[in-house]
Parts: sequence; structure tokens; C-alpha cells
Amino acid sequence: MSAEAPPSMDLGAPDAEPVPGLERDFPGDDNGSGAKAVYDAGGDTRAAFDRFNEDYPESDESSDFDDDYEDSDAPMDLLGDGSVVKRRTQAGQGWERPKDLCACVVEYAVVAGAAATSDSGDRREVAPAATVEFAVDEDDAPLPFLDAVVKSMRAEEVAVVAVRKGVVDAWGDDADVYEMTVTLKSFVKQPVGHEMDDDDAKKQHVAGLKANGNGWFKKGDLARAKRRYEAAVYFGEYEDCCKDDVPAIRGNLAMVAISSKDWHGAVASCDKVIAADASNVKAWYRRGVACGELKDFDKSVAALKMAIELDPKSAAARKALKDVAAKRKAAKAAEKATYGGMFAKLSGFASENRPKTADDDERRRDAAFDDDEDDWEEPPNPVAPIVHATGLTRCFFDISIGGERAGTITFELFDDTVPKTANNFLSLCLGDNDKKLTYKGCAFHRIIKGFMCQGGDMTKGDGTGGESVYGGKFDDEAFVDNHDAPGLLSMANAGKNTNGSQFFITTVKTPHLDGKHVVFGRVVSGMDVVSKLEDVAVDDASKPKKPCVIDDCGELPPAEAPKDDEAASLPDAENESDAP
Repeated sequence: MSAEAPPSMDLGAPDAEPVPGLERDFPGDDNGSGAKAVYDAGGDTRAAFDRFNEDYPESDESSDFDDDYEDSDAPMDLLGDGSVVKRRTQAGQGWERPKDLCACVVEYAVVAGAAATSDSGDRREVAPAATVEFAVDEDDAPLPFLDAVVKSMRAEEVAVVAVRKGVVDAWGDDADVYEMTVTLKSFVKQPVGHEMDDDDAKKQHVAGLKANGNGWFKKGDLARAKRRYEAAVYFGEYEDCCKDDVPAIRGNLAMVAISSKDWHGAVASCDKVIAADASNVKAWYRRGVACGELKDFDKSVAALKMAIELDPKSAAARKALKDVAAKRKAAKAAEKATYGGMFAKLSGFASENRPKTADDDERRRDAAFDDDEDDWEEPPNPVAPIVHATGLTRCFFDISIGGERAGTITFELFDDTVPKTANNFLSLCLGDNDKKLTYKGCAFHRIIKGFMCQGGDMTKGDGTGGESVYGGKFDDEAFVDNHDAPGLLSMANAGKNTNGSQFFITTVKTPHLDGKHVVFGRVVSGMDVVSKLEDVAVDDASKPKKPCVIDDCGELPPAEAPKDDEAASLPDAENESDAP
């Protein structure tokens, strides 16, 4: 997609709207006692803040019961690098602190040298006592770090702030430390939804936040723009009169995410817009663009097709769809170039006797996305989606990398469709076969980032050995499941009917392996461990430079009931291991 989208679908500017009669100098957001307090219906303020933190665990706006700033006189490293350290000398009033956009009145004075290290006669006045007014996070504080200082203070609090040489060039360099005495004289709280009786005032407040965000976006300050939009969404979604304004602001959040190349964030924002308004063309378009950048071409095509269906005249969506089609074809061609020849050379991957149907299907899929085609429908998968039985066998690997524990991977084996292949893997996990063959102590001998992690050669350890519990090799049992997701467990082989003990775990979709390697299981937890394996540095032969070893393995009780969010192939997969 080109850098500039056509005017009909402009990604380069937010959805601006006029702000009727906005007279406030500092359009506000929630400030701790503000929008968060709409939860406080029963008077339990702490419970209200707890609920807020549950709803917004990653919000940039922290509640006033958080631990960002401890209520103590202990020194506080405000910037995290020791350059600005604050120590309270007089406690403030109340419990609230200024949040973004609060209008503050601050008094401060600066001297060169710290009281603890300089004689009074050696301390030079740098800035005499002065009173200033500014809005937090609006880039109008007289000193670059003063926002951070006042956000840690309460009204009428006094603090001494030690500032390292070089932080403020105008102060000179004749002292290693400069000392500020700061007093937060007062600050203005922001509008609180449940304290406002006028719906027009509420809508004006949300519009002001949006306009403020638009201004920062135009200046290129995406972080500030995001904070304003998030504040507007938070206030608006709990006020009935403002709820209709929220989807457009979420659309702006999606646009900020796209501008920041935060493609996952863009998809998440678009999904929320679509949930509220399934006819929002821009949301479908932006979702399609973001999914395309994530190389999730199927979802990208689906979203862009929806945008075209809603707005058949959208030249931008049609162009984006053609771009995605071209990227998909290029990705497939690169995939074949990278891995196609590799299979003929590397042990563990078939290079001959491949079923023609898989290639035919692949050619049909490519044709369906040809740039010259007007019909963008992808033909149906010739293999129907498999719904596996419940209570399937489960087993585990305890993995170490470089001698340090990395975590546990849990597998579910498809013994309902390929029982012989699943039993071979389980028996090697248990080590209960006649030859006492076991995966315990076996290493992953080949890792290709963006493809797969291969292991299971317990006889030679280099990918040239291994054998099945049935003696030697055994035939391909069935090609039921496709390689259509990360976290699938599949048999490595050297051609048709040459299955032994070697296996691989996919880290991406690998459709070029369909019909060539038997998929016999999936990762149900521990994809984070698979990612750790994938990130290990390798040599030119794709051998890990650190030993990646199966320290222990065995069988687990089957799941009592299916869990839709448990599969590694689903967006909300359980991807955390029990690693400490």
C-alpha cells in the first residue's frame, strides 16, 4: 500500500469534528477522582478503583490507589535514571494528585549545589522564586521534567528536587547537582461525569479531549494523542449521552496505532469499533490494512472485502485489496524459494512423492488472489475443518535452553484421527516401549525462525537418525489436519512413508507442508516456550548454538472438557508456561 491513501479513505488524519463553544483552556480527562468515580455507586471508593484497574489493566492513566508514587518522604527517582530525584519536605493536603491536563499553580526556586554537599556560601541562586501556571502533559511547563514532579505531589505539598548537571542547559555546568524547592500551590480537578448534570457539557468535554488529541496527532506526538483519545473513550463510554461519539474516537486510536506501526493495537481498536458499528467502513478498511501488515492475509482480505461491500466506490479499499493479494503471492513465492529446495536437502522433510492435490489446491488459491481478478473469493478448503473429540491424550515437555529451565510445553495428541502416529509420540514421551527409546534428554537439532522447531532424533542427535516404536519407519497414517496455525505438532520425514521419531512444531502457518507431513497434535499451553526456542541463535545449518533439551517428558491427564481458547491456533490461546 502506498504511503498516502486516496482522500476517500485517509489514514493520515483523525476524524476531526468541530468543538461547539469550548472555552476551557485545558480540555480534561479523568484525573483519578473523575471518570473513574462513575464506578463508585455504592460509596466504596477503593472497590471502584479496583474495578477500574481490572477494566484498564494497561491504561496509561493509573488510579489514585496505585503504587506509582508512594506516600512517603523517601527519595523518588522520577525519570528512572537518577537525573531527577524528589524528596518530600512537607506533606500535602487530601489524597488526589494532578493527572494529565490538570491546570496547576506551582512555585519553585533553583540553586546550584545540593544542601547535603555544599556550604551555604557556595550555593548560587540560579532561578529566584517564581510562580507559574501550566497544564500537565501539555508541553507548556517551564522545565521539561516539571510535569513528572507535580504528578507525584498533592496540593500544598513542598518538595526538594535534586537535578543532575546537564538536564537543563540554561542552568550552566558549574555544579554537579542543582536543587529546586517546589511547592504545588493548587491544581484544578477535571470534569467528573457523575457530578455533571448537563449532557451538553459532557459531550463538550469528550469533544474537547478528542480535539486535543487531534492537535497532538497533527504535531506528530502520537503518544500524547493516544492518551487524549483513551481519556475521551473512558469518559464517553460510561455516559449515555456520549456513547455514540466513542466509535469515532476508537477509530482515531486505530489510526494512531497504524501510524505507530502497532498493527496488533490497530486490529484491537478496529474490532471494538466494529462491535459497536458493523457498518463502519473506515474500521473495516483499517483492520484490513493492519492484518495485511501482520501477514494475516486471509483476515486482511475478508476485512477489505467488507469495506468494499459497504462502500463499493472506495478506491482505497480496492487498491489495498490488490496490494494484499500481491503481497500474499509474493510471500508464497518467497516461501517456496526458501523452503522448497531446502526439503530436498535437509533430513526430516519430504521432497518426493508429494500428493498432487496439495499443489493443485495451492495453485487454485494463488489464482483466486490474482491481481487481475475481480472475484476475490478464496475457494473452499478441500479438507473440511476437523472438530476433534474431547478427552484427547495430553503429554508434556520440560524444556531447558543453555542449561537453564525455559518452561513446559503441553501437547494434545490427535489420537481420534491418527492414533498410530499419536501413540508413537506418546510412547516416546513415556519411554515404555520395548527398546526403551525416549525423548527425555533429546535436543532440538534444527530451528528455523518463522518456520518451525525440529527435534526427536534420540539416536544420532543431528537429524539423520531416530526410529519409531514400531521398529524403523512407518507409513503416513492420514493427512487429516492442515498446517494452518502456529503450534501444530507434525511428523518430520525423508519422503513418503518414512516416519520415525523426528517431529517439528510449527511457529507460523505452513500450508506448503499439507499432504506431505502428518499433523498429529497441537500445543495447548507453552507457546511462550516455543517462542523462546525459536529465538535461539543458530549456525548456518540451523543448529542451535545453545543446547535446547527436553529435560523431562510424560503423559498428563486429559482435559475434562474442550476449551475454545486453549488451542494454539486461536487468537486467545493459552500461551504462558509455568516457567518461573
